[in-house]
Amino acid sequence: MIKFLILTSFLITSLQAYASSSQEIYNQLEINFSENIYFNNENINIHRDGTVSPYIKEVSPDYEVKNGRALTSKQVQMLPAFEFIKFDIFEKAYRGYLKIKKSRLVKKEILTIVDYTLHHEKRRLFVIDLKNKKVLFNTWTQHGFGSDSQRTGMASDFSNIPNSEQTSLGFMLTQETYRGMWGFSMRLKGIDTTLNSKVRSRAIVMHGSGSLFAEIATYGNMGLSAGCITLPIYESGKFYGLKDRSLNEIVINKIKNGSVIFSYSDAVNHSGKSLIEQSTWLKL
Repeated sequence: MIKFLILTSFLITSLQAYASSSQEIYNQLEINFSENIYFNNENINIHRDGTVSPYIKEVSPDYEVKNGRALTSKQVQMLPAFEFIKFDIFEKAYRGYLKIKKSRLVKKEILTIVDYTLHHEKRRLFVIDLKNKKVLFNTWTQHGFGSDSQRTGMASDFSNIPNSEQTSLGFMLTQETYRGMWGFSMRLKGIDTTLNSKVRSRAIVMHGSGSLFAEIATYGNMGLSAGCITLPIYESGKFYGLKDRSLNEIVINKIKNGSVIFSYSDAVNHSGKSLIEQSTWLKL
């Protein structure tokens, strides 16, 4: 009984420490985020400065994609409202990251969070520099065909099953890059036994997509993947004050080879139990 009480006390103290450090980082992220000029509604497409760029696209009336120009004020107003990561999601991601770091699997103090509770028209992929407490990138990503059978734009079904075309949840590690049918891409390793252990064998990777850019977001249809985590090909690094290069390549080069990705959803299984709480790295 005494040992049980000591263990319980230790676990409570550990959780409080996690929550405290998570809250501290989270609060600073919010400040950095809100002050960043590219989240000022008037400048949300500041990278679309009127100059022609191979990484800036627009849709013509016949839905042909071509080199872009600055969005109109009406289009900017049609863009979906920005949503920051909720604290409880960040806390889970950070708690798991710290445990994974102790296992010496982590080589970079970078944490990528994908919030699948958000509609795919929203910028729901966040790349966070934990060392400097800064959000580096926030952009669009797709989910799997099998996760959205009704094509609503919301992911509802997740699995670790081959050929399901469903998105997998939980913690993953970024691995090596390569060039394939989707251009510059990166392999992933699932490190959650139940949730995503077959990610690599399923060929679930991070790659670019031509369906992710600001003007498409005004229509609310960003397309779907085969379960892969996608990034915009037609979004310029200029959006983040970087070089005029495809955001897909910029993000992958930043997070490759040993950083953590946390794919989150509040979905439940057939028994009504949370899927994400099955994560190896979130269990006490």
